[in-house]
This record gives sequence, C-alpha cells and structure tokens, in this order.
Amino acid sequence: MVRALACHARGYRFDPGLSRHISIQMMRILFLSPYFLPDLGGIERSIIKLSEGYISKGHKVGVLTSKFLFPKIPSNYLIDCEVLKDITIFRINSKPLYIPDFLSAVPFVNFSERDIRKYIDEFKPDIIHFIGDGWFDGYIKAIRHCPKSCKIIITPSFHKLSFDKKFWLKPFNQKIFDSIEAVVSITEYEKKELLKEFKILPDKIIVIPWGVDLNHQKIEKPSGTKIKILSVGRLGKHKDQLKILESISLLKSDIQKRIELVLIGKEEDMGYRNLLLEKYKQLCLSIELKILGEVPEETLRNYYSQSDLFILLSNYEAFGLVYFEAMSYSIPVITHNNGPISELSEVNGVVITKKGDKGMIAQKLGELILSKNYRDTLSKNAFETSKKYTWKKTVNSYIDLYKTIIF
Repeated sequence: MVRALACHARGYRFDPGLSRHISIQMMRILFLSPYFLPDLGGIERSIIKLSEGYISKGHKVGVLTSKFLFPKIPSNYLIDCEVLKDITIFRINSKPLYIPDFLSAVPFVNFSERDIRKYIDEFKPDIIHFIGDGWFDGYIKAIRHCPKSCKIIITPSFHKLSFDKKFWLKPFNQKIFDSIEAVVSITEYEKKELLKEFKILPDKIIVIPWGVDLNHQKIEKPSGTKIKILSVGRLGKHKDQLKILESISLLKSDIQKRIELVLIGKEEDMGYRNLLLEKYKQLCLSIELKILGEVPEETLRNYYSQSDLFILLSNYEAFGLVYFEAMSYSIPVITHNNGPISELSEVNGVVITKKGDKGMIAQKLGELILSKNYRDTLSKNAFETSKKYTWKKTVNSYIDLYKTIIF
C-alpha cells in the first residue's frame, strides 16, 4: 500500500477506482505531539496548517499533547480538553508534574496511560499521526492502546544522532518505527539519514515536504530606509543567533549602520536573550537590533512582508520551514551548509556559505546589502522555488497516504 502511495507522490498514476471509493470517506485524524497550543514552534504550526486543510475537506481533527510548553515548562493550568480553531485538543497529565534539571526534555516524563487510552477511545481516530520523534512515552502508550481499525504513521523531525543518543534514543525510535504503518520524511536528505540510522524498510518510508502559503502582499519601502534582516527561530544554542551577531561584526561600520536586525522566536535556552544583548554591546555593533521573542502569527506575517533579507544559521534543521516561508514572501535567504537546506542554491534564492564561516557569511551579507539588483534577482528565484512547496500539495499527499493505509 505504501509503495502505491510512494508512486503517487512522485507523480505516477494511482488506481482511480480506489481513489474514487476512498475520496468520499470522512476520516478522524488524531495528531500526537509533545507540545501544542499555546506553544507555537515550527512543528505546531505545521499541525495547524495540516488541520486547516483536513477540516476544510470535511475531516475531523484532534491533537493529543502534554501540559508542557517547550522545552520543559510545566503548565498545569492548561485545560484538559478544549476546541480551538475547530481542533479538539486533549492535554495529558504527567508524573512528575515537573522535569528535574538532569532531564533534558519532556520525553522522559511518565504520562498517564489511563488518560491516553481514554482520549483515544473518546476521539475514535481512523489515523493516529505522530509529529516529531520526541515523545517516547506518549507514542509507545498510544501504540499500545490504538484500536485495530486505526492506523499509525509518524513524521519525525530527525536530527543526527550523537554518540550517546545511539544508545538511548535509537532503541526508542526503532521500536516506534517498527510498530507503525509508515514513516514520512520531509526531505530526501532526511530520508537518507533515517535509512542510514534505522532499519526501516524502503517501502515503508516516503517523502512529503512541509508547505507554505503563497500570494502574500509585499510592502514596498521608501528608498533610503535601512535593510531589514529577519531571523525567525527559537532563541538558543540550537538556532545560534550569536553567530549572526558575530558575522555582522565583521562588516564595516558604515554597512552596519544600514542594517536593522529583527530576531523573532521564543527563548529556548534560559538567559539567551540577555546573552545576545551582552554580545551586541561587547561587539560595539552599529546595527539596530530588535529582539521580539515569540509573536502572534499576524505580527510574524507583517515582519516577513517588510523584510529585505532572511538569515538563520542553525546547527541543524530537519526541513527549515521558516526558510521557505521567507522565500514565499520573495525574501532572499542566507544560511550555511548544514542539513537539507544545503541542497538549495542561489538559483533557488538561497545563498549557502561554508558552515560556521563567519567571514564568508559577512562577505555575502555585505554584497546583498550593497546590491539591490543582487537582492532582486534572488527575490524572484526565492518566490519561484516556494511555489513547489504549498500546504495544498502537502495536505492532499497526506490524505492520499491516510486513505491508502486505511483501505
């Protein structure tokens, strides 16, 4: 069945009789992810976009999640069950109700098996869809209590395994991958890494990228205004916004004075915002710096529409949704050679530098700031690339997958 869908996803013909039969079926889809509203990172936003697409087609959507905010903030005030954006949200209690400092994240917390079973029985899903690969206790208990008529898939957010994670993380994920119907990679790069690290049958894994919305209105700025450089990502070592400041410090002062740098994202590592401000002062930067933290979706869209350049120098990205969101606003992207984004190039609207090479990053930034023609060319390329990645395509591909494994 998954092989049939893999062919369909690549543009080959799908059985039209089966397609007509299953197109009339209303499905109940239950996402499982360790964090969800009010937390709103890339994975959570992807769940919302998928849900909007499914609901518009008449399907029912629920999300089973924890009472933690990323990365390990206990939020026991959150309601057990509520409906937001037409999505039924179930939040599970846990033991302990906090995470000790020596544990790094929510996956190690023990969640109520009774609540997991209760909410699955209550929602009666046809599909359970794990998003991300970081909720071992929740996923394994959901597998245990999944009805026979329900099928499970996972879209992991794969990160290369460090030496220690090969011993404790790999067995958890291997058990999950072995127990479900399909593994969905969001890039060909990630698929290769998953096949290399885990014993996944090739017919069990397919590629469905995340998507973006198009038809944004770009705000025209008066000439002579500062070059607005936007960076979107949780503030912390993983996204490494410090490297952005250190790279900009290598630019001449007169170029720095033309820059307005806007950092948007929730603080992931405690004290990182203050660290950025200290580094800004220490480097005596001449740029205008705004650290906004987490912002509403409308505010984020406004900043995309006003920005001239996008920069993010993450240590790793499974997909890099924010890069493609920027490109959908015709914003040139500058990053370094790391993860799946490295498969793109300037013809795609992306400037790729050597990983961690702050001198090269500064050089390319300077060229982009000084040359409007260069920016304009990359802007057109960026938008053309973003057309290949739309939420409509993503939603349709997932619906085909769900129906294929159900029927």
